[in-house]
Amino acid sequence: MKTKMTLQILQKIPGFVLFAAFFFFAAGCIFYSCGPMGEDMPRQEVLTSLRMLGTQSENAAYEIPALPSTDVMATVSIYAASPKDLEVKLESWQPDGKLGGVLLASQDSVSVVTPVMTKEKKGALNIYTGTVKVKIPPAALWTKFPDGGGKLAFGVKLSSSAETEYGLGNILAYPAGAAQFAWKAPNLELTAPTVFTATKNKELDLVLKSDPSQNEDLLFGWFVSSGQIAGRRSKETSWTPDISGTQTIIATVRGRDSLTFAWKVFTVEVQ
Repeated sequence: MKTKMTLQILQKIPGFVLFAAFFFFAAGCIFYSCGPMGEDMPRQEVLTSLRMLGTQSENAAYEIPALPSTDVMATVSIYAASPKDLEVKLESWQPDGKLGGVLLASQDSVSVVTPVMTKEKKGALNIYTGTVKVKIPPAALWTKFPDGGGKLAFGVKLSSSAETEYGLGNILAYPAGAAQFAWKAPNLELTAPTVFTATKNKELDLVLKSDPSQNEDLLFGWFVSSGQIAGRRSKETSWTPDISGTQTIIATVRGRDSLTFAWKVFTVEVQ
């Protein structure tokens, strides 16, 4: 069973660097395999195995309870994709160590709603969706944060009989009245192409339209079932497919500050 190198590098990277990397896209994702890239290595945007794409909380932010006895639960969707037809189990996971500037939820504060992730076939990829609930820590644990709240991270484990993926999800939690409660996810639409057909080994332009709901930078990401994306973190890029048949493109966007997330899945017929 393989374990993604996310685990191997987790304790070696300062927390602020780790989260800056995570909050591109996941993404997204936020969640990526890391390793040397060479002619014989798979490109990062090409999904060759189970990959966690990102998380999306039901609310932009959650109110921090004053007392430990008060339960405030965040509902969070977990998204993943794979070219393989798998039964993917979803579990909570406790990352080792500390993450700078972020409060790390304990494993027992994360409850899994969908032990087996739902699956939907989209062209050449299978899309997996699961749900967890995360208990928001009480105010006493947020005293070292300047605004009395901030980012809450939690660990999840996705596994099948053949492979395992570990990832971090993120939630915003603040005291009552914080501006973050009004934040919203950005919109996302694909404005090009308008006809979803492509030619093998020929570039196809890809253009996203997305506007933030609040004043923040947006971080984009692309994933494909095959071929090459010219700029996998660009709003406007191109894709060169290298396999004929029905192929799949996934576009993601995340707010840098709000952590809000949106994504779209498209299928393209390649001649």
